[in-house]
Amino acid sequence: MRTVAASRRVLAGTLRFLLLSTLAVALAGPHSVRVTDRFAVVAVVDVSASVRTFAGDATSRGRILESVRDWLSSATGRRDDEDLVGLVLFDGASVVVSRPSRADATGRDWERRMVDGTDIAGAIRLARSIIPPDAAGRLLLVSDGNQTAGDALAAASEAGSGASRVPIDVLPLSYALEREVAVEQVDVPGAVQASAPMPVRIMLSAAGEARGFLRLFMDDRPVDLSPGQPGDARAVSLSPGMNVERVDVQLDGRRVHRFRAVFEPETEANAAGETVPVGDTVLDNNVAEGFTVAPGDGSVLVLDGVGDGDPSGRGSLLASTLRRAGLEVTLLPAASAPSDLLALQDHDAVILQNVPADALSQDAQRAMATFVQDMGGGLIMVGGPASFGAGGWKGTPIEPILPVRLDLPEKLVTSQVAIVFVLDNSGSMWRYVLGSPRTQQEIANDAAAIAIRTLERSDQVGVITFESTFEELVPLAPHVDPDATAATVRGIMSGGGTNAGPALVRAGERLREVKAKHKHIVFLSDGRSERAGDLPALCESLAADGIKVSTIAIGDDADTPTMNAMAGRGGGTYYYVTNPDTLPQVFVKAVRVVRTPLIREEPFSPVVLNSGSSLLAGISTVPGLGGLTLTQARTEPTVVNAIAAPGGEPVFAHWQVGLGTVAAFTSDAHQWAADWTKDATFEQFWTQVVRGVSRTSVSAALVPGQQVFRTQVIRDGAVAPSVLAAASASDGFLRVRATVDAGDALADQLVVDAVVHPPGGAPVTVRLNPSGPGEFEGATPASAPGTYVTLVRPRLGDRPLAPLIAGTTINHGVEFRFRSSNDRLLRQVAERSGGRVLALDQPAAEAGLFDRAGVPPRESLLPFWHLLAWIALGALLLDVANRRVAWDRWVAALRDGLIGRAPEPAAALAAERLASLRSSSEQRAEADASDGVALGPQEAERLALQARDRRRAAALESLRSQAQGPGAPVVDATPSPATSDEAEGGLRAAKRRAAERFRDEDPSSPGA
Repeated sequence: MRTVAASRRVLAGTLRFLLLSTLAVALAGPHSVRVTDRFAVVAVVDVSASVRTFAGDATSRGRILESVRDWLSSATGRRDDEDLVGLVLFDGASVVVSRPSRADATGRDWERRMVDGTDIAGAIRLARSIIPPDAAGRLLLVSDGNQTAGDALAAASEAGSGASRVPIDVLPLSYALEREVAVEQVDVPGAVQASAPMPVRIMLSAAGEARGFLRLFMDDRPVDLSPGQPGDARAVSLSPGMNVERVDVQLDGRRVHRFRAVFEPETEANAAGETVPVGDTVLDNNVAEGFTVAPGDGSVLVLDGVGDGDPSGRGSLLASTLRRAGLEVTLLPAASAPSDLLALQDHDAVILQNVPADALSQDAQRAMATFVQDMGGGLIMVGGPASFGAGGWKGTPIEPILPVRLDLPEKLVTSQVAIVFVLDNSGSMWRYVLGSPRTQQEIANDAAAIAIRTLERSDQVGVITFESTFEELVPLAPHVDPDATAATVRGIMSGGGTNAGPALVRAGERLREVKAKHKHIVFLSDGRSERAGDLPALCESLAADGIKVSTIAIGDDADTPTMNAMAGRGGGTYYYVTNPDTLPQVFVKAVRVVRTPLIREEPFSPVVLNSGSSLLAGISTVPGLGGLTLTQARTEPTVVNAIAAPGGEPVFAHWQVGLGTVAAFTSDAHQWAADWTKDATFEQFWTQVVRGVSRTSVSAALVPGQQVFRTQVIRDGAVAPSVLAAASASDGFLRVRATVDAGDALADQLVVDAVVHPPGGAPVTVRLNPSGPGEFEGATPASAPGTYVTLVRPRLGDRPLAPLIAGTTINHGVEFRFRSSNDRLLRQVAERSGGRVLALDQPAAEAGLFDRAGVPPRESLLPFWHLLAWIALGALLLDVANRRVAWDRWVAALRDGLIGRAPEPAAALAAERLASLRSSSEQRAEADASDGVALGPQEAERLALQARDRRRAAALESLRSQAQGPGAPVVDATPSPATSDEAEGGLRAAKRRAAERFRDEDPSSPGA
C-alpha cells in the first residue's frame, strides 16, 4: 500500500506540473507559421465628378464607369478558390463597398457621391487595410490621377515597402480637354480701408481660344464691369493659359464684402444643330468666390420670433425703439439667421426675440456662440412663450453662455411629457444623402440626440428602433441622464428590413402605462414598411388613447403618403426632410412642447436689485410686467443679477463670456411689457443694454503705442495644375500670416494664435510662430470647398487684444479645373509600389490581376493556445480525479488477484469476507487468553462460556454487596477485570477488553 500511495503522489505532482507549464506556454502566445495560398485583389475606383464628366473619349464620356465595371467583371471572373475580390469607391472620401471575398464585387451599387474632390492617398490606405491578414494581395487603382487632397506618392511608397508589401496596378482613365474654361480665383485683399476703391483680380484659365462674358457680384449685387455699355457684363476673349481681368470696385460702409465672379461662354450651333458653348465643356467650374473685411460700423441684428421679421408687425416694436435712439438695426425673421461667422461679422450684437431653438440651424447656433466668445460680439435673449427653456434651448450651444439656468427647481417641475422615439434602423438608412459624407442613420442619430438633450430631467423618454424586428433601446423612464441616452442613440447601427408596426405597438403599450400630461411618439423612417396600410389606423387608435404621433420622412424613397396619413390620423405633425442639415431642427420642433410650468403669465412688479450693473445706470424702477419665462439664477460670481421677480426668479441678468457679453431678459418686449412700453424708461433701458453688450470696433487689433495688426490667409496647394506642381507634399492647406508694426521688445511679448473655422467642420486652432521681425505664421490642412473664416487672436502677455478676422474661399467644383488626366502621377504610383500600368482597351483576361509573380507570399501565423487550453483542462480534471477517486484500492484489489477472477455474487463475497474477519478476531482472542497456546474450536467455545459465567457471577456479587452495606465480605475472590488489567497492563489488557466487548455486543459470537 505504501508503494501505491507514493505512486499517487507522484502522479499528482506530474499533473500539476503539466497544468502550470501548459498555462505558462499558452500565455506566451505561441503561433505556428505557414505560407498561405490566399490572394486578394481590391479594386480602388475613382468616382469623382471629373472622372464622371471628362474621362473617356467622345463616345464613352459620361459613361466611363460602366466601361470600368465591365472590364473589372471580366478581369475577375476567372479565379481560383483561394482568390478574393474587394471594392473601394472614392472621391474626396472613401467607402468600402465590398470586402475581399468570393462574391462578385462588381455587381454592387456604384452610385456614390460623398465629398467634392479626389483623395487618392486616403483610398489606397483604406484598401490596404481591408486585405485579410492571411492573404497576399494587390490593389488596382482606377483613376484620372487628379488629386485634390492627400499625397498619393507617399501612400504608394508605404504600400511598396516592407515584407508584406502590396503592389498597386494602375488603370488610367485618360483625357485631354481642348475646350475648357475655369474661373480659378477671385483675388481680393484680406483687409482694406472702409469706403475706398479696391482692386479685384479675376483669374481665368483656358485650354484654348474662348469667348464669353464675365460678371461680378458684390454682396449679391451686380457690379457694372462695362460702364457706358448696355448690361453689367464685360465681354472677354481668352487665350490658352492663365488670363487675368482687373476690376476696381467702390466699397460701402459694410464690414464684410463677398464677391462672386461668373464666366458665361458664348454659344454656337454645332453640326447637329445643337447649341454648345464656345471653347468650354462644363459650366460647374465657371464660378469662384472671395471676400474681404473692411472697418465699418456694425449694426444690431434683431431676429424676430414674434412677428417673423415683419417691419410693421408686433415684433418690430423693439427694433423701432432702437432706431429712434440712433442705432443701426437689421430686422430679420428667425429663419434668416446667419449660419456662419462671416455673416455675423457685420453685426455688433444679436437679439433673439422670442426665438425657439428649432428656428436656428446647429451651424447658426455654434457660430453665434463663437461670435460672442471669440469675436467679442454681444447676445441678448428676450423672453416669450417660445424662448429659453420653453423654446427648447436646453442642451444647445447657446445654453452654456446664457447668464441664467434653464433647468428649473424640482418644486416647479412636474412630469409633463412622456415621449418615445421610434427610429428606423433598417439597411437603407446606411445610404449617403445629398453629397454628404454622412449616412442617413448617422444624421438621424445625431438629430434625435440633440432633441433628447432639450427635454427636462422630469420628462419621461424612451427609444425604440426597428428593422425586421424591433428593439427597446432605451426603456421609457424619467430622463435623469440625458448624456447617456444621447450617447446610446448616437450608437445606433442599421441593417435588416423595415417593419414598423410592432415597434409602434410597443411604444403605445409603454405610454399607456405612465402618467403624463402630454404623451407623444416621434416616428422616423426612410422607406416603406411591411403592412404599411395598417399604420394609419394604428396611429388613430393611439390618438384615441391620448397618444399623439408625429412622423418624419427622410430620403427620396420614404413612403410620404403613408407617413402623412399616420401623422394626420395620429393627431401629430408630418415633416418631410430632403436636406439632412435641417433634420436636427425638425426633431427639436417635433418634441418641443410649451408647458405651463415654464412660463408664468400673471402680472408682477419687478425688483431692481442693488447689483451695481452699469447697464441700469439711472434706472431705479421698472413698471409692472405681465409674465415671464421661468429660469434659475446662476451662482457664478461673474453673473450680474440686476432685476428679479418677487419670488426671486431672474428677470434681467448679464455677464462676460470670453470676449463678449451675454444678457437675458426673461419677460418680453411687446405683450408682457405693454405697460412699460408707454414709459420713457423702456427706450432708456433697451438702448443702454444694447450699447453695453455690443462690441467695439473690430477694424484692427491695437497694442500699446497704436501699433496695428494686419493678417492674411493664403491658400497654398491651389487646384490649378501649375500651382499643384509647386505645392509641397502636404497638398491642400491654408497659411495664416500676421504682421505688426512694433519694436522688437514689444514683439517678443506677443503670442498669436488663430482659430480656423472650416465649412461644416470643427474649428481648428493654429499657433502662429515668429517667422521674422513682427511676423507670425502658421498653417493647417484645408481641402474641402467653401469659406474658411480665420480669427486671429493676439495676446500681449496674459492680456488678450482685439481679434482680427480674415479668410479665404476654396471654390466648389475643384476637380473641374483640371484640363487633362495626370497619367504621370499614376505611373509613379505603380513604380513606387512595384505595380504595373494597365489599359482599359487591353483584353481584361490578359490583365493577370491574380498573378502572384512579384507579390511576396503572406506568412500566416496560426495561434494554437486553444489546443494548450484543452490540454490544461484535461490535466486539471485528472488532478481532481486523482485526489477524489480511491483508485489505490482498485490497485490493491488487482494485486490480490481479485481482478481477472471469475465474478462472484456480491452478497456471497461480502459474507465470506465477514466470516474471515470474525475468525481472525476469535483466533487472536484465544491466543491472548492462553498466552500464545493455540486452541481448537471446542476449547475456545468452552473458555468463552466460562468467561461469561464469571462476568455474571461478578455482577450478582456486586449487587449483594451494595445491598449489605459497606464492609461486607467478598464471597468470590476471583480477580476483577480491573485487577487483571492492572496486573497485565499495556497492550495486552487493551486487547482483552476489546475482545470481551466484542463478545458482549455480538450475541452470535462464540461464548456470548
